[in-house]
Amino acid sequence: MTTLYIDKVVSDVWSGFLVVSEKGLCFVSHYTEDLSDVVAWQMKHYPESKLISDREKVAPYRKQFEEYLEGTRFAFDLPVDLIGTEFQKNVWEAMLQIPYGETASYLDLAHWIGRDYKSTRAVGGAVGRNPLSIIYPCHRVVGQDGSLTGYGGGLENKIALLNHELEHAVEMKSPY
Repeated sequence: MTTLYIDKVVSDVWSGFLVVSEKGLCFVSHYTEDLSDVVAWQMKHYPESKLISDREKVAPYRKQFEEYLEGTRFAFDLPVDLIGTEFQKNVWEAMLQIPYGETASYLDLAHWIGRDYKSTRAVGGAVGRNPLSIIYPCHRVVGQDGSLTGYGGGLENKIALLNHELEHAVEMKSPY
């Protein structure tokens, strides 16, 4: 039986749960009281697993999230256990090209993976199924006109994450 480890990250910017397998971070959930999205994800991808709260096992992952939320980390360096189709993984990897504090459109992502405008809906579907929110920065994806579009954690969380990055992007680029 596979064991998955879970712990919570709490900040003024964003709160959620991190789920870790033996291979690495496998799911990032926006905060909910009842863990319903964590359990739904677990049942779909690891139906024979057990979920254990373990602060120590999740600590290195939580540390990088906390650094990100404090504005001192601008990219993640964590092992991941990414579950998805090849197309989804291509889209998720393309999201890593979006610089901290900036945004890109679904069409940009389509072009980055060698597709045209006809693929934007499929790209949007892959973005919406991203299991590692923040690591693969789906909050940085916007509509072609720059409009804020759906986000699994709600638009208020998307806005908070974008504002957080804008605030700290200046610090990241400043030599002083």
